Amino acid sequence: MSSDIAIDVNGLAKVYRIFRSPPDRLKQVLWRGRRKFYDEFWALHPISFQVKRGECVGFLGKNGSGKSTLLQMIAGTLDPSHGSFNVSGRLSALLELGAGFNPEFTGRENVILSGALLGISAAEMKERLPAILEFSELGDFIDKPVKTYSSGMYVRLAFSAAIHVEPEVLLVDEALSVGDAAFQYKCLKRIRELREQGMSILFVTHDTGAVRTLCDRVFWLDSGNLISQGPAVEVADQYDSFMRQKAGIGDAESEGVSAGSRSKDQGTARAEDDTRYAASLVGGSLRDHNNSPTGLFVIGGELNLEITYEVHQPNDGLVIGAAIFRNDDLYVTGLNTRLDHLQIEKSPGRHSITLRIPKVNLLGGDYYFKAGIFDPLARVRWDFSHRLAAFRVAGPYVAEGVMVPEHDWIQNKEVQSGDLRAVGS
Repeated sequence: MSSDIAIDVNGLAKVYRIFRSPPDRLKQVLWRGRRKFYDEFWALHPISFQVKRGECVGFLGKNGSGKSTLLQMIAGTLDPSHGSFNVSGRLSALLELGAGFNPEFTGRENVILSGALLGISAAEMKERLPAILEFSELGDFIDKPVKTYSSGMYVRLAFSAAIHVEPEVLLVDEALSVGDAAFQYKCLKRIRELREQGMSILFVTHDTGAVRTLCDRVFWLDSGNLISQGPAVEVADQYDSFMRQKAGIGDAESEGVSAGSRSKDQGTARAEDDTRYAASLVGGSLRDHNNSPTGLFVIGGELNLEITYEVHQPNDGLVIGAAIFRNDDLYVTGLNTRLDHLQIEKSPGRHSITLRIPKVNLLGGDYYFKAGIFDPLARVRWDFSHRLAAFRVAGPYVAEGVMVPEHDWIQNKEVQSGDLRAVGS
């Protein structure tokens, strides 16, 4: 295997034998393979790929698509039915919740045990414990049995232990979807840092926002089959489009306001102590071209949405997004500061930013803004408002639809009958 290849997978596959009844198992043994008394279930059809050092490769797909099966085989916790793989360098895996730790052991004991499984001595793991404890923020719980941990606490310990054994290859399977937004952001930031240091990553998720911001390439799996592979943004867009069509809905929550965010309203889910989060929304107000407060705008007039936000702690940057919805919840458009390459004020304190729309091109009706504030990659939602500000649009232009695009009508020269025949011939 080439020195710049960290993972080499060749035709790796997993198939299970499904027996219809217990006696069929005995029949299969007695017939010695001359007859089949079972059905085959392919959890993963043969797949081949290579991962370079420092590359992050993502795997998208619904539950049962084969993503976790693939990672379990590469991690060595599941035997493949076909094919082979080779991993160059120390491998650390963060698989499904509950894997790898002894629930009767304390957090400290499980950290030492996880190191031993990777060939790291207990003494060396004890030296790394302060860093693990600091990152996980578990405090005195480090000496409690992990069976007493919440799912979020478990992930804090598992992720902290996984990254502090200095892996050259990291496998992450959905685990980061558990826990609060602050720790998710902390984990993703650390993953980016490790990747820049040359660590290779296999990342399994349902979250296309995380895929777009973390991964170089993506594989889309469905029912054990490879559907598509390619650049992360391209495959993530394909997957999003497919899932929307399957659900029979439109593109209602695009990158404009909710890129990488959860459907759960993080604004209402925050702890009472907002200072744990990097920033939060304070409110929004609408003004016209004269900077006068108003909720009524005319077609072609200027609209200004002022968004006030509070920064609670130092951070790497923030993104603010705003989306317009019609009163019947029809999604109209979404905008954010990251898409428009604007770095907003991020220092602790209260700040405001104004979204200026110089010409309102919406048809007459009632509308409202949703808004959110996110981490610098628009991946983690710090706060969100489902109805930041409402407004009405009025004007003489009556038509069907949502908007009136800036347009002209141009009268063309008269078309002769001979010209029509020439076009149709």
